[in-house]
Amino acid sequence: MAKKLHFRKEHVMANTRHHWTWISCVSLRAGAIGLALASMFVLTVVATQQAHAQTFSVVHNFTGADGADPLAGLTIDRGGNLYGTTYRGGSTGLGTVYMLAHNGSGWNFNSLYSFAGGNDGAKPYGRVIFGRNGTLYGTTSQGGNSSCSGGCGTVFNLKPVPASVVCAGLCPWTETALYRFTGTNGAGPSGDLVFDQAGNLY
Repeated sequence: MAKKLHFRKEHVMANTRHHWTWISCVSLRAGAIGLALASMFVLTVVATQQAHAQTFSVVHNFTGADGADPLAGLTIDRGGNLYGTTYRGGSTGLGTVYMLAHNGSGWNFNSLYSFAGGNDGAKPYGRVIFGRNGTLYGTTSQGGNSSCSGGCGTVFNLKPVPASVVCAGLCPWTETALYRFTGTNGAGPSGDLVFDQAGNLY
């Protein structure tokens, strides 16, 4: 009986040693995998930081006459030209829509429209977007309907002058107020517009 018990103890000890050896192997493998993953993460972070290193350059300095306080983001067309708005400045001080034409080695600034503050709107706060017809759409936070102090804001459309029209320099674009807020249905739109698939604006 003692012999059998002694055999069982040795058997248990052998199994225990085998079990700990297996655990050690698994731990070493897990550690190696963890170290490899950590190394890959560090290399990825370093490579990403190097890839994101860019050269900063000023594309345009506003003077006030050409616009001031560009508060919204830019919109880019297929040709790489940039379009944006300024909240103030321009010929009346009530904001502008402008284009920065990419000429290969630099940028040419073009003022597309200066808001007058009447029915056309004033002080655009959001960016402009392109519609299916290739024209620009945006909002002004003021102007339009006079039921609000300074105007309740508009939704507008800007179209380039037809190619048949000859201008000295760049022709100013034609602005149409598509909607004028009244205050009871909203006022001071300051966000970006978006089109749905059917061509409706939100």
